[in-house]
Amino acid sequence: FNSTAIPTTTLYLNENLILTPINSVLVQITFRGCSLGEVVHTSTDDEVAVCQECQTGFWQIDPSGIAVSCEACDPAEMYCFGGSNVGPRPGYWRMNETADIVLQCPRTESCVGNQFDFSVTGYNVTLNPTGECAETYTGHLCNNCIDGYAKAGESDSKCINCSTNAFAYIKLVLILG
Repeated sequence: FNSTAIPTTTLYLNENLILTPINSVLVQITFRGCSLGEVVHTSTDDEVAVCQECQTGFWQIDPSGIAVSCEACDPAEMYCFGGSNVGPRPGYWRMNETADIVLQCPRTESCVGNQFDFSVTGYNVTLNPTGECAETYTGHLCNNCIDGYAKAGESDSKCINCSTNAFAYIKLVLILG
C-alpha cells in the first residue's frame, strides 16, 4: 500500500465488527514523508495533504519531508527538470544531492557539470546531482588532479601528465628550488 498523503502521520483505527461485537480490528496506517523534490500541498476545500513534485525550473532539497514550497532554480548555474532531477551546468559544482549551494569552479573547464543534447533527450534525462569533473580532475570543485597528474603552478592551473611532461618537472624544480 502506497500513499502520497501528509508525511509522518500515524492513524489508529479501532472498529467493532458488526457480527461479533467482542472482536476488534486494529489498523495502523503510516504515510511516507515527502521525498527530495516534493513539497506538502494542502487542498483548501477538503484539507487533504499530498506530496507534490516540483515542476521544471524549480527544486526542493529539504530532507525533512515537510517542505511546503519549491524554490526557483538559477538557470545560469543549474538544470532543474522537476522533482529531484537537478544538477549543475558546465562550470559549476555541487557537493551532494541535498546541498542547496551550487558553486562556480575555480577552473571552469574542469567542471563538466551535466552535458547532453536537448535535441536528442529533451528534458528526459537523469541528471548527476553533483555534476561530473573533466577527464583528469577530481574532488571538491573538480580542483584536484587524478593519480598520475599534477598541477605545475598555481592551484587553478591545468592538470598535466607527470610521466610525459618533462617541462613541468623543470618548472616545478624552479618554483620550489
